[in-house]
Amino acid sequence: MKQSQGNTSVTLLACQLDVPIDMQTAATRDLHLQRTAELVDQTLQQRSADVVVLPELSSVSYTRHCFSNPRLFAEKPGGISHHYLAPVAKKHGVTLLYGAPRVTAAQSLSISQFLIDASGQPAGFYDKLHLANYGASMEKDYFVRGKGLQVFSVNGLSLSAQICYDMRFPGFASTLASQHAVQAILHCVAFYRDESFYSWHPFVIARAMENQIYWLSLNRAGENFGSSIFCSPWVDENTPPLVLGTAEECVYIELNSAEIERIRAAYTFSADRLEDYSDLS
Repeated sequence: MKQSQGNTSVTLLACQLDVPIDMQTAATRDLHLQRTAELVDQTLQQRSADVVVLPELSSVSYTRHCFSNPRLFAEKPGGISHHYLAPVAKKHGVTLLYGAPRVTAAQSLSISQFLIDASGQPAGFYDKLHLANYGASMEKDYFVRGKGLQVFSVNGLSLSAQICYDMRFPGFASTLASQHAVQAILHCVAFYRDESFYSWHPFVIARAMENQIYWLSLNRAGENFGSSIFCSPWVDENTPPLVLGTAEECVYIELNSAEIERIRAAYTFSADRLEDYSDLS
């Protein structure tokens, strides 16, 4: 465990990943997964991390072809993505979060983030709670929404996954922060540059600041995607968000519990929030 005067820290490796635009075959998917595993492995050989994060649906193209062919592209825990990525997680002792369509017990599909622990074992998954059906999105045509959370601890810090459209609902983030003591949201997205793209960053900044938590919003790479953003618990002109371009890029990000406590002591949003606003008139 990394510690500094009793405070814990986590190093994230966030990979704004190139995903084939129009994946047609499982063989193409497998080559993409192999390349992804090699990229993460080579990056970790240069510098270690505690957690590796990949974008929403990082194993497949965001297309009707992939979504309508679950026999080829959907997975279960321990599936094909795990086959390629788990050895990397085990080799470097990292927790790894990746995205893929998931086949549920009822044989429906969910948009999921799968977790691999530092020993290379499946460690759970999160199914997207809110399905987007506007702009470039058509998720309700293929997927069912999730019904649970994914909260996990690394080095004593509490983290949780969200997926794309989830961030537009303030009650979700507030519940994670206030009821589950989550200190960082790993928000995995596939934001295409449609009419909703411009409003993405303001939502992320607001969610990080109103809950006084770290927020990583990680997109896939490409001229129609990109612009991943990372926010600290406080954002101003001296501590702006980190925003990436459109190219494939892996960046290291430090999370520290002492910074969260410092911000919460200086700006008492959490302490001053009422428990219930429903009885106001």
